[in-house]
Amino acid sequence: MELLVVIAIIGLLSAIVLVSLNSSRSKGADTNIKANLKNATSQAQLFFDLATPSSFDGVCDTLNSAAAGRQVAAAERTYRNAVSTYADGTASTWDTAQCHDTSNAWAAIVPLSNSASTRVVAWCVDSTGVSRQVNAVLAANAYACP
Repeated sequence: MELLVVIAIIGLLSAIVLVSLNSSRSKGADTNIKANLKNATSQAQLFFDLATPSSFDGVCDTLNSAAAGRQVAAAERTYRNAVSTYADGTASTWDTAQCHDTSNAWAAIVPLSNSASTRVVAWCVDSTGVSRQVNAVLAANAYACP
């Protein structure tokens, strides 16, 4: 009888630890997404400063090592282990990232771990210096966070 009580207590403690680990894993993933997007902001400014004439056009390119698109893609891989095709005319969704650029502005958005089809939760950065959590998608042809 005492052995059953001990086994039950161990089972209960194990369940509590597993729930705690899942929460920590989600928080860690969200922190990684935010860090990648912060790096994308710095990279985008360097891209702008080095372009002649100064321009953000092409900053979302995932193939150009000088562009911020690689950091946005890294953030999206943290969220869903896949990368969307970034296009100005495409809106983000609750479970896909998006990066839009034009000559004078850019914006990127990546869903966070608690985003769901009924409620968008994402991190957004843009060329005005915004870096915040949003509860809306990045609209097609939008160059600023919602």
